[in-house]
Amino acid sequence: MLRNSVLLIVFCLVVQIAKAMPPADLNQLIQEQNAQWTAGITSVSVLPPEDQKKLLGAPALDVKEFIFEYDTNLKFSDHLDWRNIKGVNYMSPITNQGVCGSCVAFAAVGALEGQINIANKWPDLNLDFSEQQLFACGGGSCGYGWFPFMALYNMKLEGVVDESCLKYTSGSTGLDVECTSQCSDYGERKFKLNDYTSNKSQQVLDASDVIRALQNGPLLGRMNVYEDFFSYTGGIYSKVTGNFVGGHAIVLVGYDVKEQYWIVRNSWGTHWGEQGYFRIKFGDVSGVGLSTFSLTVAPPEGLVKIEKPGFKEIISGIFEIELLSTVKNTQEMNFELKKDGVVTNYVADKIKESEQYAVRIDTTKLADGVYEARAISVTGKNKIESQIKDIYILNSAPSIKVSFLKPADQAIVSGRLYAEIESQASPIDLTELHMNIKYPDGHVQTLKNFYPAPVTRMSWRTTYSPNGNYEVWAEGFIGKYSVTSKIVKIKVSN
Repeated sequence: MLRNSVLLIVFCLVVQIAKAMPPADLNQLIQEQNAQWTAGITSVSVLPPEDQKKLLGAPALDVKEFIFEYDTNLKFSDHLDWRNIKGVNYMSPITNQGVCGSCVAFAAVGALEGQINIANKWPDLNLDFSEQQLFACGGGSCGYGWFPFMALYNMKLEGVVDESCLKYTSGSTGLDVECTSQCSDYGERKFKLNDYTSNKSQQVLDASDVIRALQNGPLLGRMNVYEDFFSYTGGIYSKVTGNFVGGHAIVLVGYDVKEQYWIVRNSWGTHWGEQGYFRIKFGDVSGVGLSTFSLTVAPPEGLVKIEKPGFKEIISGIFEIELLSTVKNTQEMNFELKKDGVVTNYVADKIKESEQYAVRIDTTKLADGVYEARAISVTGKNKIESQIKDIYILNSAPSIKVSFLKPADQAIVSGRLYAEIESQASPIDLTELHMNIKYPDGHVQTLKNFYPAPVTRMSWRTTYSPNGNYEVWAEGFIGKYSVTSKIVKIKVSN
């Protein structure tokens, strides 16, 4: 048994965050301390302290000291990564919580989606659950966050609905959403967690226990975040400098005993860390592994999935919908589209002897807009339905309007610029929103938001840019269609 003693000091109150250390200075410090990671400008390191705090939202690990240990004679593999089990990735796509302290909901849903893929031996199943509904209906708040055990308790007792039932908007607005905003048939669309187990240890972190739990799937966990973590771009993280910022919920997906690190999924998008993931040293003061939960999911007898179109894919003309089913002895596969209470039904054709089905639909005979789609496997009197998925149909140019509420034309700005962009779109909401910044030397920087709201807040730290005259404009997208706002001229003066 190898034992390492680690002193972990945690402030119960959030301390004042100092100005971010420049990446060059931070990398120098990393080298001096023989740490194994790199720092740089990331999507979150450029945020002001108040917005960085909004990326967190879990209780801090309130321990004064812990002992780290693990058994060097483990019977398990020295390396495990649920993103690469014999070349197969069992984790669902990385998500982005935005400027809301909803990390607990994102970590809970991320762990659940991965566990469902594993339980069903279907790595590409990737059911898409609503973090917004879990967070809003469970008592979470963008301002103060939530508790991991409450997220799991709610998933077991009440269940969690599909993303289409209540889409995530708090990341763009920073505002809470009422539970009553979920779809009217939410009761029929819930998935319930079978059970969960706490692996919490406030005094001794025995990595052997965490490694053992990871054999069955990803774990919901939490950590303490320090200032330098926001600048992480890759490698095996260990804290080298900076104050404590707050508690954060994450998903443990693997480990490496020889290199002594955990593999962890974050919820800050793919432009941070290692495509949204990070590796962190065993026994680091962040406390990763001290508090984790195992999730139990009982695999059903069969599942149905809408494989194509993909997430937010816009379809037109004649389009072939692809369906997958693991239901044994399926006699008929139905597909339905629902809009404004009107349901259009189709019967899918089986593709040879495989589990694949297809149905060709003529979208020109349907009104443009967003449809709720579901596939239904029929065997005698038994019906098994897929998770509901939004499908976007568009055969004509949509109506798109975008404009700046802030900053005003000819404004003089300094420090952190908070832009507010108003958008209107019909018959489909914007799928993407860009804020373009043209520098004095002519090059253009583009900030992107993939979950635009009617008023979307985007920020830009001007202190990293030279003083001078700039042009900014917004661009709203619905698939291949886009509209550009009027150019706003501003002057940066720091």
